Amino acid sequence: MSVSGKHKQRLCRICRKRAPWHYKNCPPGICKRCYHKEIWPDRPAARKLRHVLKDEPNELGIDVDLGTETATGDVGLEMTGRFDVEEPSEFETHIESDVGAHIDNATVAWVFDLNHWGVCGQGHDEVSALAALEVALGKPTAGLTVVERISGDEQAFIRDRWPAEPTEVARTLEILGQAREETLALIASASTRELDWDDPERVLPPWATWRTIRQMGWHLADTESRYYLPSLGVPPLPRAADLPTELRRSYHHVRSTLMQIASDECHRTNQGEEWTTVKVLRRLAWHERSELVTIRRLLDRARIALFD
Repeated sequence: MSVSGKHKQRLCRICRKRAPWHYKNCPPGICKRCYHKEIWPDRPAARKLRHVLKDEPNELGIDVDLGTETATGDVGLEMTGRFDVEEPSEFETHIESDVGAHIDNATVAWVFDLNHWGVCGQGHDEVSALAALEVALGKPTAGLTVVERISGDEQAFIRDRWPAEPTEVARTLEILGQAREETLALIASASTRELDWDDPERVLPPWATWRTIRQMGWHLADTESRYYLPSLGVPPLPRAADLPTELRRSYHHVRSTLMQIASDECHRTNQGEEWTTVKVLRRLAWHERSELVTIRRLLDRARIALFD
C-alpha cells in the first residue's frame, strides 16, 4: 500500500466548492464567501429582516389571541413563503447522548434545517434516536449524516455557537405562537377535573413532576421564562396568579426578549452547562410542540376516565 503525503482538500460545508476560511469569527468548515452571505449577522439582508422582526411584527402574520399583542394574518399561509427553502437530500445530524429527556441517560438526534426547525428524535441509544428522527422528518436514515456527537446534559453543539440568523428567530416565534394558541385552546376546553386528572399509567423520570395538564401548562412557562432564558443571563419572569395569564405573559416575555438578544452571539457557561442563543431557539421550537402531543393524549384519556 502506498502512502501519499497529500490530504484531500476539505470544502465548505455550505457550498461544497471553496476551502474553509480560517477567521476568528467564522464557524469551522465555512468559506469566506458563504460566511459573508449566509452567516454574517450584519449583512444588509439580515439587517432588513431584523428590522421587520423588531419594528413590524405584524408582517410575521401571527394570528394568535394572546392578549394585548395581537397581530393580523393567517398562521401558515403568511409564514410558509418566508421559510420555503430547498429541501436537502441529506440532513446533517447532531447527536447528544447521556442527557435527561423522555428518560434519563437518553440520546437525542437533532437537525438544524429551517424547514424542520426544532425537530429531533429521542431514544435509548443513537440507533433508536436516529430511527425516531427518521419518523419525525419522514426521511430514511440513509438521508441522515451524523456530523457531530457530544455527551453530557445541557452541552452545546458547534452549530449552536453560530450567530443566530433572523430567519431562525422568526421561525422560532412562528412555531411558538402556533403552539401557544393550541395550548391555550386545549386548557380553555378542559374542565377543572380534567386539568387536574393524574394518569396512573403515565411513567415519567423521577425529576419530572408535571403529571397533570395544569402542571404541564405551568411547566411550559417555567421552562421558557425561568430556565431557557435565564440560562442566557435574562432575569426570570415572576409567576402570574393563574395559568392562562401566565402562558400569555410568558409568550410575550419570550418574544420581546428574543427581539433584543437574538442578533447577539450570546454564549454562556455555568456549572458545567453551555448555553447559546441558537440552542435556546431550537429548544423553544421543540419543547411546547413536543409537550402538546402529551397534553392532547392526556386530555383524551382524562375525558374517558372521568366520563359519567
